[in-house]
Amino acid sequence: LTCRHWGTETLRSMFIVDSKPRNLNGLAILDWLKSNSEEYKQGKQFARDLEVSSNLSDLKSINAWHDSFYNIVSDLKELYGCEIKKEEFKVELVDYVGSKIPKYKVEYGKNLISNEAEEDLTITKGVLAKGYDKLYADNIIYSGKLSTNINMLGETVEKVYPVRVKEEGKENDEGYTYYNTEEEAKAELERLARLEFTVNKIDEPKMTFDTKFLELSTVEEHKDDTKVWLSIGDKIATYIPKFNIDIETRIIEMEVDVLADEVTNITLSNNDIKDLKPPTLNSIKKEIEKLPTVEDVILTAKKESINTVMDGFGGYSHYAKNFTAWTDETDIKQARKGIVANKHGIMFFRNGINIETGEANDVTLIMDINGNFNCSILNSGEINAALIKTGIIRGFNDNLIINLNAGEVTFRKGKLEGNNALIDITNGNIYTKANGNKALEFVGRTINFYDWEGTTRTSPVGFIYSSRRNGDANKTGLGIANGINSYFSIGYDESESTNINRSYVDFDYYGVTGNPKPITFFEGVKFWQNINLEGSKILGGELSSPNGQLGFYALNGGTYISGKTTVIGDFSVVGNKNCIQPTQKYGNRLFYSTEDTESYLTDTCSELMTVSKTETGIFERVILIDTIFKECANLENNYIIDIHKIGWGDFKIKDQTKDYFIVESDREDFTFKYTIKAKRKGYENLRLEKFSQEI
Repeated sequence: LTCRHWGTETLRSMFIVDSKPRNLNGLAILDWLKSNSEEYKQGKQFARDLEVSSNLSDLKSINAWHDSFYNIVSDLKELYGCEIKKEEFKVELVDYVGSKIPKYKVEYGKNLISNEAEEDLTITKGVLAKGYDKLYADNIIYSGKLSTNINMLGETVEKVYPVRVKEEGKENDEGYTYYNTEEEAKAELERLARLEFTVNKIDEPKMTFDTKFLELSTVEEHKDDTKVWLSIGDKIATYIPKFNIDIETRIIEMEVDVLADEVTNITLSNNDIKDLKPPTLNSIKKEIEKLPTVEDVILTAKKESINTVMDGFGGYSHYAKNFTAWTDETDIKQARKGIVANKHGIMFFRNGINIETGEANDVTLIMDINGNFNCSILNSGEINAALIKTGIIRGFNDNLIINLNAGEVTFRKGKLEGNNALIDITNGNIYTKANGNKALEFVGRTINFYDWEGTTRTSPVGFIYSSRRNGDANKTGLGIANGINSYFSIGYDESESTNINRSYVDFDYYGVTGNPKPITFFEGVKFWQNINLEGSKILGGELSSPNGQLGFYALNGGTYISGKTTVIGDFSVVGNKNCIQPTQKYGNRLFYSTEDTESYLTDTCSELMTVSKTETGIFERVILIDTIFKECANLENNYIIDIHKIGWGDFKIKDQTKDYFIVESDREDFTFKYTIKAKRKGYENLRLEKFSQEI
């Protein structure tokens, strides 16, 4: 049986959509990320059971985006330069794991016979499907196995599919499946995500083992040894007989036979544990920065070429009618490397030459009389040419690749700069200038606007940015904002002959323009859709729809509403609540509503009900409660049934449930009508509430 540590699998199973903890110590940053995982928000027990701890006091910040808690903890390990300890239900970031003094001494290569294993224990329990650009499925699709095991552990991953929404006026690119609407595309993304579980079985592990080892209990010299409990990170004194030396190592991996309660295999190393981890983005970036510059490469190439030439002294010269050659052998036919030259050109070879036909293997350089120059590698400080024909131009560090055949330029690092613009490839920044001052700046997902006329202000006056409401991936949008002590205006040019702008509306939270309110309209406004005035007041005036179907008039002496009216929330009146009923002879008359001390719903049946004789001779009628009424009223508690007798006879309510009630009578000709009265769902506990006058 081979398994992964509970803490490892739990971290892999916890997915974080978007979280940005700032300036926190080790414990606080782990707790922040745990609480912001999808599984913790969903109340998964394994996420709630996970304990986090740390002894790191340094304050750090990190951006977690569409990744597992496991990968993010690995990034934290790099960020803090620390180690990870997993024990029982706890995961810790610590400066050092295990004992700092040797707990045990082993002799190198003494008890393991052989061990071969192929395994993939990665289990995926959730897929967030992504299409072209910023197209995401509305929901994370989870494995069907969660229906029978709600605490199943596994990773949630983001998978990209060639799904795209058709764009009007644009031709379809190859390699994508197009859909007419965003809803159709999202539905397809979710379908493809489900296939990952039903077809590709990504929620199941795959493994093959072939392991042989010698049990320590069978070794005579160790039969009386006291058992020592070891764990990952502990120091072990290791003796290597071949070199007759003792070295201090640490446990980086171990296998345990849980049934026999003994360690079957331990992997020791004297490397720093931090050097044994997979590379992270931060570590890769640091390694890239260590790569040599162009000047370093050229200088090294010159030295290598000089050394190669100087090592060649002692070869042999060959003079013939049609050529001259310098090789490594006295017999040119046996030569493996050398130089051949005649009036047509010069050639370098490294793996033999047929001097009669001129055929040579591994030719490294050719220069001919026609001006052609061919070589395997060209190192040069400067090249001056009227025309260079080539396929791909590539920088030494791959920071710039120009594919002339495909017409593609790929930048990974560097910048393009002009008098009034700069594109910073390394940091992803683009900005333009006006009057020599920064005007626009593109940084990641944000466009910053500056006071380009040249003041002492260095911070942006406004922004346009892509956003998410409260970090929710399903609530994406575009934001427009002014900076601190700035305003935002939507306006128009007054005329073509003047350079005057007029405002439709100003947004001025800081009062920069002197407007008394944060939002000021300067022109008339027409709304074609509903207006939500929550928390606001209408002080006189008129609101009306363009088609005249609805009008709201706030005039002296009263308020008038024409058209259908819906009140969201409680509706309270000081006077009566009336129904206006028109009559033919008496005009419009007022009917008054029936009030109660509690909130009830009633269902009155005006149809004449009868009873039937049962097999036991009882006269009764089963009344099924209306299904819609059951959705609206609370029938779990006792509800009221009013029976309206139409004829002779006595009756009783024989049975009463949330789905039906039974009326029993002493006469077969008993007829009746009824009314059901039950408390409205959500308002069961209201009774004679005190009126609060808040408008």
